Amino acid sequence: RAYMYLSVSFIQMVKGSHSVIVYCINAAIGAELFLWGKFRIVCVVYLGVILAVTGELRFHMFGFLCQASSSLSECMRVVLMKRL
Repeated sequence: RAYMYLSVSFIQMVKGSHSVIVYCINAAIGAELFLWGKFRIVCVVYLGVILAVTGELRFHMFGFLCQASSSLSECMRVVLMKRL
């Protein structure tokens, strides 16, 4: 559904935040050691995603929420597959 509301390039930028989400989930459940140095690098990636979000001309909140929930689901799948 996100493709109906957002541009493909914008969706790809949001998908760029997957590394941030996966790292945060891994650190939250204790699967990976939390390191401030890694967290800073991950935040730089996240900052780039935020800048892409603010620069989007055709931004629709519903499309963004669809893509965000899809991204969260995908990242949870990656984390759980790594754990099992």
